[in-house]
Amino acid sequence: TGVQTCALPICIGGADYVLGGARVEGNAVGSLPNPFLKWEETNQLDFGLDLTLFKKKLDVEIDLYNSTTVDLLFNTTVPSVTGFGSRISNLGSIQNRGIEMSFDYKAILKQNFSWSVKGNIGINRNKVLKIGEYDRPILTIAAGNGTNAGIIQVGSPIGLFRGLKLTGLYTPEMLLDEAVPKYPGAVAGAPIYEDYNGDGQLDRNNDIQIIGNPWADFTYGLTNNFIYKDFSARIILVGSQGGQILNLAREFQHNTDKGTGDLQGVFNLDRDVLVRWRPGSEDYSLRVPTTTSVASSQRWRWPSTGGLEDGSFLKVSNITFSYNLTKLLKDVKSIKGLSLGITGQNLYYFKSFKFNPEARRASGGLLERNVYYSNYPNPTIYSLN
Repeated sequence: TGVQTCALPICIGGADYVLGGARVEGNAVGSLPNPFLKWEETNQLDFGLDLTLFKKKLDVEIDLYNSTTVDLLFNTTVPSVTGFGSRISNLGSIQNRGIEMSFDYKAILKQNFSWSVKGNIGINRNKVLKIGEYDRPILTIAAGNGTNAGIIQVGSPIGLFRGLKLTGLYTPEMLLDEAVPKYPGAVAGAPIYEDYNGDGQLDRNNDIQIIGNPWADFTYGLTNNFIYKDFSARIILVGSQGGQILNLAREFQHNTDKGTGDLQGVFNLDRDVLVRWRPGSEDYSLRVPTTTSVASSQRWRWPSTGGLEDGSFLKVSNITFSYNLTKLLKDVKSIKGLSLGITGQNLYYFKSFKFNPEARRASGGLLERNVYYSNYPNPTIYSLN
C-alpha cells in the first residue's frame, strides 16, 4: 500500500503573504510529517478448488480466504498546537474473510444456436482488530447537524451506522404519562426514540447507538451470451443482497424547521412530507412527523433508523444486440470483418430504495459506505456501434 507523498518528509507548499502592501511569494509547511510510518502488511491464507463437470460443459471455481492487514494507514487527530488537524499514522489492523465462487456453464451448443452463462457470488466479512494503542473508536460520516453517523470500533465491521433508534410518534397518552421520557418541544405526532443509556431522559447526544450495517450479505453477477447464426445478444446482471443505506439527504429534504406547519422552510421538500402526521390523525406509526414543532423536525432529521433503508438491488447493467455483417460483405476484399450493434447500460434497477442504491457521497472517503446525500443517479446510456 502506498504512502502519500507528503506523509514521510516535510511537505512544503506555496503560501503567499502581504509585505509592505505588496504580495510576496512564500512557502510554508503543508503537512505534519511522521518519521515512524511503516508499510501496511497483509497476511493471507487461501484455499481454492477448480472443478470441470458434465463433459466439460461446466467449470466451477471456489476460493476461500482469510486475510489480516496490520499497520493500517489512517489520518489521526493531533493537538491543534502543532498547527495541523491530523497526520498519517499506522493505526490498527483489520481482518477480511470470505468466499468467492464463479461458474461458466455452456448450456446449449448447437450448429446455429448457443447459450452460455457465467456467474459469480462473493461473501465477505470484515472486522476491526486493533485501533492504535488504546483501541479508541473513530467517528466517521460527518452529518450536516454536527454529529457523526458512522463509527469504526474494535470487534465490529468498518463504518457501522450510528444514530437514534426511533420507536414511533408521541401519542397524547404518552405525553401525559410521566414514565415516558420526553424532550423539550415534544408534541403529539413528534418522533420518540429509545432512551439508550437508561437515564430516563431523551438526549440526542447521549442516546446515540449502533443502528445499521452498510455491508451486503453477498454480491453477485450473471452474464448470459446468446448466438443464433449471425445474431448475438449479451445480458449482464449485477446485484447486492442485504446491507443498508443511510439517507442523510433527509437533513434538508425533510427540513420544516420553521415550525409553523406551513412548510415555508428554506429547502425544497421530498414527497414523503405529503404523508406526514397531521393533527387529528390517530395513526402514530413511524413516518414524517408533525411539522408544527421545530424540535420534532430536528430529531426526525438527526441520523436515525428513520433514515435507514434496504440497500438490496438487482441491476440490468448491460444489454447488447449485434449482427455480424461479414458474410454479406464477403466479396468486399478490403473488409475482413464487420458487425453492427446497439448497447444499453444501466438500464433498470429492481430495488426498494427510491434513489440510486449504489450510493456514494462524494466527500465520504474510504471509510464511508452506502451514504445517500442526493447523489447524482447513474445515467442510462444507449450507444450504436
